[in-house]
Amino acid sequence: MIHETGGGVRSSLFKLLDHADFEEGQYWHRRVYRNNEVILSEGGYSGKVFLVLHGATRIVGSAAISGDCQVRPGVRDLGRGDMFGELSMLDHGPHSATVIAISDCELAVIDSQSLLEFIEKDRDVGYEIFRELCHMLVDRLRKTDKQVFSLLAWGLKAHGYDKYMQHGA
Repeated sequence: MIHETGGGVRSSLFKLLDHADFEEGQYWHRRVYRNNEVILSEGGYSGKVFLVLHGATRIVGSAAISGDCQVRPGVRDLGRGDMFGELSMLDHGPHSATVIAISDCELAVIDSQSLLEFIEKDRDVGYEIFRELCHMLVDRLRKTDKQVFSLLAWGLKAHGYDKYMQHGA
């Protein structure tokens, strides 16, 4: 059983894993990833959604600095109760980032298609899961907005454009 209570942990996601009709081994399985192991790769498609049961992961993006120079900054760390891979589940597109384990971690690896079918079949639990996904995606978008604006301000200042900006505009 996965049942979890406590601050910050997304109970509806753990509730899904405890649901009698969403059996471990049929719809999902546990997998241990070691520190620095790649869980999913940017541009690939796994057909899976991942829920962190124990440990921590890092979302890593890639950015071209110039020509052949690329950097892979860490975008966000995820821990117990966080989910990733859901964007590809929703749009069937490739993963937009790489996710690596930053400690030994145990993940629930959930088949995307099976999850969507279960959500359709059990609408009460499905509603809770989609509501949780919406909250999670809104939270990530707000944090990403702040990061983008901070990077934009840093870039403007680094190139001397801040002196042309009006304060309060």
